[in-house]
Amino acid sequence: MLKSKSLLFALFTAGTLAAPAAHASQPKPYQPKPQPQKPNKCHKIKLEAIEVTDLGIKLKVTGDLKCLKHNEDVKVAVRAEGTGMQAQCVNPGDQAPKGQNPNVVDVPVVAKGKVVIDSNKISKGKADFKVIAQPIDLEIQGAPDCPNAKWDEVVSNVSYEVARVTVRQDGKTKAFVCTFDSPTVNNQTQTAECEED
Repeated sequence: MLKSKSLLFALFTAGTLAAPAAHASQPKPYQPKPQPQKPNKCHKIKLEAIEVTDLGIKLKVTGDLKCLKHNEDVKVAVRAEGTGMQAQCVNPGDQAPKGQNPNVVDVPVVAKGKVVIDSNKISKGKADFKVIAQPIDLEIQGAPDCPNAKWDEVVSNVSYEVARVTVRQDGKTKAFVCTFDSPTVNNQTQTAECEED
């Protein structure tokens, strides 16, 4: 009888001591919080990192395009506006004698250029471009700064002030107006700020 009571006491004690461990709350495994999905920022073409280089009478425009489609060629056109700063007087014999050139002229000049970016040049929706814009017309009508009207007066140096960049892909067109910190200077490169037109 004594042994039976001792056995029951031992079993009761073991169960009481084990109960807290059995009912102790188990640590929950770490579950990272789901991160919100970033919105797609490529719903329209973007133009970045624009630089312009004055090539005398031409203007080189370079930049990066983003949010492009991978299976379509891209057409980039540039229309730059500036002022003719210097000119040459060319006589009827097609010569430009020294001493006959005007010191300063002030005539508006428009330059245009374009390039096609092949679709295989597009990587991860991005592509860079380079366009050389050339003046449409450099002749100053009537040659007012030359000896007479039989001479030709031709602009020999242009300072550009603004450029319009038009991007076309998949039937859609996006235009940007790019302004410079200051009018361009021969053989110098500067950045441009561009806004959607």
